[in-house]
Amino acid sequence: MLSNICLMILQNNNPIMKKIKLRLNIQQKIQIYVLVTTMLIFTAAIGYISWQSHNTSLNDTRQLVNSYSAQNAEAVENLLNQDMSVIRTLAQAFRIHRGMEVEEWKELFNEIYYEIFRNNPDFHALWDSWEYSYYKPDWDLPHGRHLSYFYRENGQIGYQELERSLDGDPDLYGAAKQAGRETIWEPYLDRVATEGITAYLMTTLTVPMFHEGEYIGLVGLDITLESLQEIVNAIRPFDDSYAFIISNRGMCVAHPESGFLEQPIADFLRQDVTEHNIIERIQNGEAFSYMSRSEHGETYYYSYAPIVVGETETPWSIAIAVPYSEIRQQAMSNLFTAIIIGIIGLIIIAVVISMISRKISNPVKQTTEVMKQIAKGKLDESMMLNIKSGDEIEEMSNAFNTSIKGLIHKSDFASNIGKGNMDTEIKLLSDEDKLGQALLDMQNHLKKAREEEEIRQEEEKKRNWITQGITKFSDILRQDHGNIDKLAFNVIQNLVKYLEANQGGIFVLEDADDDDVYLDLKACYAYDR
Repeated sequence: MLSNICLMILQNNNPIMKKIKLRLNIQQKIQIYVLVTTMLIFTAAIGYISWQSHNTSLNDTRQLVNSYSAQNAEAVENLLNQDMSVIRTLAQAFRIHRGMEVEEWKELFNEIYYEIFRNNPDFHALWDSWEYSYYKPDWDLPHGRHLSYFYRENGQIGYQELERSLDGDPDLYGAAKQAGRETIWEPYLDRVATEGITAYLMTTLTVPMFHEGEYIGLVGLDITLESLQEIVNAIRPFDDSYAFIISNRGMCVAHPESGFLEQPIADFLRQDVTEHNIIERIQNGEAFSYMSRSEHGETYYYSYAPIVVGETETPWSIAIAVPYSEIRQQAMSNLFTAIIIGIIGLIIIAVVISMISRKISNPVKQTTEVMKQIAKGKLDESMMLNIKSGDEIEEMSNAFNTSIKGLIHKSDFASNIGKGNMDTEIKLLSDEDKLGQALLDMQNHLKKAREEEEIRQEEEKKRNWITQGITKFSDILRQDHGNIDKLAFNVIQNLVKYLEANQGGIFVLEDADDDDVYLDLKACYAYDR
């Protein structure tokens, strides 16, 4: 139907086609109708599939970026959880040995601290904090604590025992104490950078300790975030992509560009923070993604994955930013591939349709040429078709050959009938062979007419023979009626000849004398004598 519409458009809308009557042979019609219809359907299908493939590829690439984010978030979690497990073990050990005297467990755990600290060069400081209210019976303030502090300085391990929170708990410690669970602190600088001293961006992991439901202290670990920076620098799933880590309150913890470190995310993604509620979603531990245009005008796809350390309730987040052009590149590559495959498919279909149309049209052309010759009255065995296609076309050619054979046989039959050969036999093609039956009826009618004509001629011959005989013998009787002997001889002679008999004689009954009645041979004729 589509091809008919297209052909109508060609015929009706093209001014040249309005003046010229479009004549197409069957091969051209098959090629136009089937090819145009196939092209329209195939193009629509390929277009739809290509577009769906394009969208699917985009989604797959986005999912791949999301997967990278989740994988790297897990890598950061594992790194931090390893450190958290160390101080968690120490906190559990403290609870087990809380019945010991203070000086005893200080000495014991200082040895443990030292070994742990020595074997973990990434640890910046390892410490514990004990509330005076726990082990000093006469202490009645809600604050005040003892701090055992291992640290590194100039490549050496140092140790200090300090008193802290005598006038109140500082904010970070107070928050960890108030939380009553494992915590990861917001990043901070360990010291102000001065000449010869490097300021590290750090965080602290803490595990609280309780006795009979009352908070008694915690174990803390100060770590630098350089390892996170190394992870971020290694994340480049696509060209021009990059990753960064944001803390629970929106501070940039790690970024390929050092200028963004320790900066609020709102300073470099201000519009995104507002539009997509980034900080709130990070604090809720959500995995999310969005598209956004950078300050340089390029569109990026951002994928965030939560980083949850231990049993903390302040998740961080790692984000991967990928230029949208990189995401679309694979999709466009798939689209172009689909288009190329579609074009190749159309070419193959066109070639196949052309071959099929020729395979169909060529036998039809042969049949048409033979039918034209038959229409002109030509009929011989050279017009037989030799088509071996193994399908309906071969069946058609076989049926056509049967028809030609039947016509040739009927032609020969009619010719023999015309020559007077009424005994010629005709073989009907089937019970529905009307032409054969008509010729057979004609033969029977001609036979009957011939028989009737022979009978008529025979009767006519007899009548003529009788008439001629009567005339002949009447003349003989008139000529020789005066001489009985001569008359008898002439009669018997002509009678034998006329009857084509061998011999004959004429006898006269002599009955003048009743006593002597006999037959007297007056004349005879035999064997032409």
